Amino acid sequence: MSRLPITIATWDHDRVRALVDGRVRVEGCYVNYLTMPIKNREP
Repeated sequence: MSRLPITIATWDHDRVRALVDGRVRVEGCYVNYLTMPIKNREP
């Protein structure tokens, strides 16, 4: 069975780093990670 391709766009955050570096995997998925900059919100 082929893996489902998904893309996750996130910023470099310690809570997702294990997913990005491969220590934790998404079962059944081929994951493409995009590290995006944080956009500042105007008040």
